[in-house]
Amino acid sequence: MKYYVYTLSHNGIVFYVGKGSGRRMYIHEKRAKVGVKSNNNSALYEKILSVLSIGDEIDYFKIYETDDEIDSYKIEVELIDTIGLDNLCNLTRDYLKTSVSEMVKNGLKKSEKFKNAIENKRSSEIREYYRIINTGENNPRYGKKNTPEHNEAIFNSLKNIPKSIEHRNKISNALKGYRKTKKHLDNISKSLKNSENFKNMVKSETFREKHREISKKRHDERITYYFKYNENVIIHKGGLKNMTEDYNISYYYLKKLRYGDIDEYKGWEFIKMENED
Repeated sequence: MKYYVYTLSHNGIVFYVGKGSGRRMYIHEKRAKVGVKSNNNSALYEKILSVLSIGDEIDYFKIYETDDEIDSYKIEVELIDTIGLDNLCNLTRDYLKTSVSEMVKNGLKKSEKFKNAIENKRSSEIREYYRIINTGENNPRYGKKNTPEHNEAIFNSLKNIPKSIEHRNKISNALKGYRKTKKHLDNISKSLKNSENFKNMVKSETFREKHREISKKRHDERITYYFKYNENVIIHKGGLKNMTEDYNISYYYLKKLRYGDIDEYKGWEFIKMENED
């Protein structure tokens, strides 16, 4: 039989499934001993070294033998699916359909050394350390600007990726107190005027309904009206339409009073309006 499917295990637990011929299944241990990672697989490399470091041996088993290479690939994939990719050091269930970059990413995700590095990087001390040593001229990007092609690539890579609540909150907090320059506002206005997507969006009933809700909420929460009625001061927080229900007065004449078209209506007079903004 020319081809075979094999497993590497330790203490009865399989940690790698492979397909090969000749002495292929022994190559991973041989390479690890001289500091070389098979297929750039950090997880497999670290696992083999951890077994050897405690004086144990790796168990090798041939699960299936055949003269048909395609048949051996199928059995390999089936065995990986049976055990579960998450339970193995394998980077992918099907190497024929996986790019090199994907395998490198998968290898890092399964690497204990990489996991520890990420965990340490998240600590406030490590973050502060890197912030200090990369400040100002020490930053490798200091004085450099992205090319238009680079910016376009970044923009395309972020398309259709939903932001988490935590991400949205961070953006919101970062922009608090920030005031856009006139040039910035003009650029936004210009880009929106030329955007067909934006034009279609503002014409949609969904957008209009949302805008109405925002306007109503703004009035209900932030606008306070002061009227005088028969020498009594009436303080109302919210929209004028709500007043028509609470005080049995015409909305039409309330608007007339509010905008100064008339000075008095059946004992009602407008004093002032306050906006919490």
